Amino acid sequence: VGQVCYELGTPFLIIRSISDRANAAAKHDIKNFYLTAAKNSAALVSEIVRELPEKQTEKTDSGEAK
Repeated sequence: VGQVCYELGTPFLIIRSISDRANAAAKHDIKNFYLTAAKNSAALVSEIVRELPEKQTEKTDSGEAK
């Protein structure tokens, strides 16, 4: 994803929101973290989107948004 965005000159952000302890308990840990990771990711993305400037829509000759 990052390479394609770089080549196209498109800004991007990748968020890794879940991890484990990388030990024998990893399988158990990751299952416990799914809900927490989902909630944290949703909150972060919502806040990022809220802070983005409003996008100007392109207008047609009749003044309607494309």
